[in-house]
Amino acid sequence: PPRAPPPPRPPPLPRRLARLAAALRAPREPRERLLRLARLGERLPPPSTALVAADGTRVSSCTSMVDVLARPSGSGSLRLDGAADSRLARGLVALLVQGLRGERAETLLALDPAQVARAAGLVGALSPSRVNGLGAMIRLMQRQLEAGVAAEAA
Repeated sequence: PPRAPPPPRPPPLPRRLARLAAALRAPREPRERLLRLARLGERLPPPSTALVAADGTRVSSCTSMVDVLARPSGSGSLRLDGAADSRLARGLVALLVQGLRGERAETLLALDPAQVARAAGLVGALSPSRVNGLGAMIRLMQRQLEAGVAAEAA
């Protein structure tokens, strides 16, 4: 019998996100990867007033308290904000906020959470619940963006 075609591959990660992911993945030791992730989180800017004022920013599936906000700018690029109460979660938020800054909205909408986790070498370095939290952050940002794009079109 003929074989089914392979599932479509997700698009490649955007250049900045791929570069950050490669830097996180570089060390062989999972502990060193986690230290790099925590250091990345130290560079996350303080929460914006938009993030603080917005509803629907809390990521419910995270073990830490995490808030993210994704919205389209007038030029079609992403405006991203995030905050978290733990060093590792802040690192995950920073990976997304810094890695997707300036990208088009379609880039975030097409982003595959598992691909990001694998590219950054986080599977096995982080607990499964933290990796799932990264996926929950991305999915919430995608839903926010879809709602924002729909509101702008209305």
